[in-house]
Amino acid sequence: MRSLVGFGLVSIGLACLLPTPCFAGEEESKTLFAQGRELREQGKCAEAIVFFRKSLETYPEGLGAMRNAAECEEQVGRLASARRTWRDLEVAVTRASQARYEGWEHDAATAQQRLAPRVPKVKIVLVGEGQVLLNGRPLDPRLLGLELEQDLGPLEVVLEDDAAVPYKEKLVLEEGKGYVVNLKSRKPAEGGGKKPSVSVTGEPNDDDGGGPSGMMIGGIISLSLGGAALAGMGAALGIRQSAVSDIEEVCPDYEASEACSVLPSQSSEDLQGNIDRAQSSSIAVSVLAAVGGAAAGTGIILLIVDATNGSDKTAQTMGRFRFGAAPTDGGAYMSFGGAF
Repeated sequence: MRSLVGFGLVSIGLACLLPTPCFAGEEESKTLFAQGRELREQGKCAEAIVFFRKSLETYPEGLGAMRNAAECEEQVGRLASARRTWRDLEVAVTRASQARYEGWEHDAATAQQRLAPRVPKVKIVLVGEGQVLLNGRPLDPRLLGLELEQDLGPLEVVLEDDAAVPYKEKLVLEEGKGYVVNLKSRKPAEGGGKKPSVSVTGEPNDDDGGGPSGMMIGGIISLSLGGAALAGMGAALGIRQSAVSDIEEVCPDYEASEACSVLPSQSSEDLQGNIDRAQSSSIAVSVLAAVGGAAAGTGIILLIVDATNGSDKTAQTMGRFRFGAAPTDGGAYMSFGGAF
């Protein structure tokens, strides 16, 4: 008798280890499912989805909860989620092979085809290393470069790398549209003592930071050119003042009108020479002042930017400068440009 009782207990224990006969949580699942159905009938599909999901987690064999979740997700505009749930339902119904689910496999396949052109797709392209987050959820690196189906509405893409502040980009996904988000990691390359930097145009720079930066060199050159131009301007100004003094000995009103109405015959040649010298030096003063001021200003800006960047070598590239100047009727024309 004891042997029979012991055998019976062992048999019951083994039976409960099998997945089919024992349905722990089935009753709780029915309660959750009923609550979800009640909310859905009240038009509260978004809240009903939570109960359908909990019901399915409690009792995975209850495919009715999965179907209701898919229908509610589609109704509230979670098109990508609905399409995934329909896909899961198609697989689950095929495995279940139960008469009560007859026709559900076809319904699930039809729903997937119906939703396919409406679901927005996002492709994330990352150059370098870093962790990408979509609405706060880490993205599997294996999914980078692939089109990912996403629900309608706002999507925040975050790149976490070695930068102090993560890069963020916000999108608002619309039905049936595709999006491509290009990200570039700010994380330094691994291995080796040299860390390549990137210029404004995206070209690599092999400067290892052992000497002065391009901005510093450009600033020193600009300041030198500006100083030389301003020194030349001072010399030209001195020549002009000397010529004007000589002219005013004969023509006292020349400084005010820069013209002389009376040219004494005995000194006309000397006077005209002084006038030409004054006019030429005046043009030189204007040109050299413009060039010197521009060059000095550019040099000061470059040195300030270089000091501000400090050790950020990725922002420094060798500067290139272009200056031009020419006299005009009213003074002088000056132009300058550069890339750095």
